Order: sequence, then C-alpha cells, then structure tokens
Amino acid sequence: MTDSPYILQLKQRIRLLMSEKKFKEAFESAQELVTKHPDDKEFLALIQEVKEGAAKENNKLVEQKIKEVKPLIKENKYSEALVILKKLFSIAPNNPTLIKFYSKTQAQYQDYSKEIAEKFKVEKRASYDKLLAEDEDKLLFELFNLEKNSPGNQNVLSLTKEYRDKIIKKKLELKKDLIYSDKFDDIQNLISQLQKIDPTNPEVVELEKTINFRLHGSQIDNKKEFVYRSSKYLVTLMQLKKYEEAIKVALEILDVNHKDELVLKILEKAENKFFTQSRKLAIESVKSKQAALKADYEKNKETFVKI
Repeated sequence: MTDSPYILQLKQRIRLLMSEKKFKEAFESAQELVTKHPDDKEFLALIQEVKEGAAKENNKLVEQKIKEVKPLIKENKYSEALVILKKLFSIAPNNPTLIKFYSKTQAQYQDYSKEIAEKFKVEKRASYDKLLAEDEDKLLFELFNLEKNSPGNQNVLSLTKEYRDKIIKKKLELKKDLIYSDKFDDIQNLISQLQKIDPTNPEVVELEKTINFRLHGSQIDNKKEFVYRSSKYLVTLMQLKKYEEAIKVALEILDVNHKDELVLKILEKAENKFFTQSRKLAIESVKSKQAALKADYEKNKETFVKI
C-alpha cells in the first residue's frame, strides 16, 4: 500500500513543501499519513524529518532575529528588543541561544531601568527640594502632575509619597506648639489640611487618633487605649519640656484613671519642673528689667525720686 500512486504523490508533496520551507503544511500532511498508517516506520521517519527540518529552520530564524535586535539593544531600546525575542519562543522554546540571550537582555534592561530611575530621582529631588523650601503648593501640584502622567509607575509613586511625607513633616514641625496645645478646633483643621495631602500618612493618622482620644477620652469605652495613647503623648511633652501642657494631659489621664501611679509621678515632676521653669523666666525677666532700669537711672538720675 505504501507504493500506491496516492502515497507516492503525498510523499513527494511533503518533500516539496519542506524544500519551500512550508513546514506547517508538510507536518500536517505527514501527520495525516501517520494517522492512517501508525505502524509504518517510513511514515514515522518522514514526520521526524519534517520536525527536524522545521527545528533547523526555526533555529536559523532565531539567529537572524538576534542579529536584528542587537542594534536596538545598543540604542537602549530594550523593551522593543524583548518583545521581538519573546515571540521567538513560540517557534523555538528550547533553543539554548535564545534562552541565554533573552535572559541576558532582561538583566541589561533591569540594570538600565534602575539607572534611569535613579537619574530621574536625582533630577527630580533637586527641583523638589527647592520647591519644598520655597513653595509647597507648587510642589504638591508638581507631584499631582507627575502621578497623572505616570500612572502605576512604582518609582514615581515612591518619590511622590516621599515628598508628601516631607511636606507633612514640615507642616507638623511648624505647628508643633499648636499640636501640643488644647486648641482642638485649630488642631482638627490642621489634620483636615494634612489629610488632603495624604490621608494615609502615619503621622497624620496617629495625630488624629491622639486628638480624638484627648477630646473624647472620658466618654469612650476603651479607657485603657485612651490612657496608653495619652501616656505616650505625656512622655513626649516632658521630653519637649512643655511642662504646663504636660500637667493638663496628666490631669486628663487621671480623670479617667486616678490611681495611675506612673502618671501621678510624672505630674509631680511636671509641676516641679514648671515651677522651676517659671521661676527662672521670672528671674530672667527681673534681671533684664533691672539692667534696663539701671541704664535709665544713669541716664536720667534727676527724674528718679529716692524713697
């Protein structure tokens, strides 16, 4: 049966397709023969020949395409080169040269991307640091536009978050006296302004929680949480030598938990420190006035009346 005119003609057609590099059609025709005659060794050998011919041709194509993408890589057009190389895996998935070259190009692309990202950050930081010092509103506008023009870019998101945090830190530092006061309406207005910059900023979130606890501490169910947060706040005030404010916070805590021994000790210390601090200020004030009075006396002795 293998010598029938039909079989001979089909075999000739398969070889013709192979010579024309039409390996897909050749394979389909050879597969048809093997399906009809699965035990015929000649047909099995023929289909293997088609596979080897296709693989050889595909490997040549891979080599050709690699040569074509090398100029793209020299021009740092890595993403374009990788797209071309990736398509080759559909025809030569196990080609060692392709696998090695693709991996190498990926690594080069990663290094290049890091280099560009760092250069970008350096350039932007120089501009943003200047704006941070001179014009915070303009800086926020720049950050908004950068995110808008680079959606989803993690390097950009990291940079814009960094500078939003810096703006918030600067504003908190400038408003330190307000934050540690009992002007709660003004503090809440400040928190609202900061939340417009970044509602997820940890310092803003913590400040809001602390102020809410200070405002509603005696009304909340979780008294332990109130005492814990307020105690941390109290320690900070002592470290900043804001003894008058520390006394107020200590009294707020004791209003909720009047037996808190640590807070009682801090309150006593704060009162002593505040007394010393106030006395020093009073003495310094008197000294400064004495110096001024002495100078005035030396200048205008005749106007002074001795008692």
